[in-house]
Amino acid sequence: MNKLSRHILTPWVIGLLSIVLAGCGWQLRGAIGGGFQDVPIALAGDTDNQFFAEVSDELRNLGAIMVNDRGAAQAVVVIDRAEATRTTVATDADGFATEYELTYRLTFHVEAGGLGDADRFSGASQTIRNTESYPVDPNDLLAVEAEEERIEEDLRAMSIRLMLSRVSRAL
Repeated sequence: MNKLSRHILTPWVIGLLSIVLAGCGWQLRGAIGGGFQDVPIALAGDTDNQFFAEVSDELRNLGAIMVNDRGAAQAVVVIDRAEATRTTVATDADGFATEYELTYRLTFHVEAGGLGDADRFSGASQTIRNTESYPVDPNDLLAVEAEEERIEEDLRAMSIRLMLSRVSRAL
């Protein structure tokens, strides 16, 4: 290939690659939880205020408009249950735990708000379950407790992101 054709083709190839990469990035952003831009969303359900605050913050970061009234919402995300449970996975010869497993379950469903189309939302309950195991040092229970709190926060954040990804597909 001579120099002239390389000078002509190079900008075209770079331009086409830029378009392809931009298109892939747009698809990836939508897969993470897009589709909330300027959509009025209400939260309901039986969970603590901290959980609602975390979900609201995440929705605002995605561009949603948080409303308190179901009638002013396009969709209502109803949290049926959000809880963490710990089980013992392994014990030593004396019967003391050497490994725990923390499971975070988030059960929710989406209903149409006053501005939403009832046919668009199934209202079917969905459950997200995230699990992580961690070792236990019986000589340092404070460190174990701190690790468990950190893992629970991570699992809760991951569950919220997965929930919002599912909700965005319904919008």
